[in-house]
Amino acid sequence: MNFHKLDLNLLVALDTLLEERSVSRAADRLNLSQSALSSSLSRLREYFGDELLIAVGRRMEPTALALSLAPSVRDILHRIQVTIQTRPTFEPATAQRRFRIMTSDTPVSDLDERVRRSEIKKRQLQRRIKELLGQD
Repeated sequence: MNFHKLDLNLLVALDTLLEERSVSRAADRLNLSQSALSSSLSRLREYFGDELLIAVGRRMEPTALALSLAPSVRDILHRIQVTIQTRPTFEPATAQRRFRIMTSDTPVSDLDERVRRSEIKKRQLQRRIKELLGQD
């Protein structure tokens, strides 16, 4: 996905590169080939108009721009992770859901009685039993 002409997948690459400061180690962590990650780094450099990481011996040292981007990139990725991992929970005591159960008319009276006696009723969940051929 692109956002203002930036492939958002490149943010993951940038974050890992800044943490590892090695294209090889970052590529291993991302399960990418070294050349694929080098290509990602080239695209990042082009987008930001900055080297971002400069080879110094066997390590890559971040530029001032890369260091300034690092906390924001990490925060953005963390927020995305939290967002996609968050699952809504079901709280019967406060739920305002409405359930519809469609069935033939034979077991409806039995089911209605069971629901009436259940904890669901006590916790004030709305319920509606709709007969297959019947009413709303």
